[in-house]
Amino acid sequence: MVRKNEAYLGDGLYASFDGNAFTLRAPRADGDHFVVLEPGVFVEFLRFASGQQEPWCLSPSDSALFLDAITNAPEPNEALRAAAGRYKRSVE
Repeated sequence: MVRKNEAYLGDGLYASFDGNAFTLRAPRADGDHFVVLEPGVFVEFLRFASGQQEPWCLSPSDSALFLDAITNAPEPNEALRAAAGRYKRSVE
């Protein structure tokens, strides 16, 4: 079940951000399992997931802009919704 200020990511995984760290929660029969990622670790995870070999070196101001962009993302516009629909149909 989704808690307040939490998003369902799929495969039984939920995510939240408290302003300081990202928390991943995986409910299990024996209790919830948690992983907490500080913003720098989260950036390294994104680098890993994107296949980049070299570390991302962001200035403090770029880090703040990046964090703001992913935690306060604008609502998707019509072009993005259309692109998501095309992608979904292509992988079905």
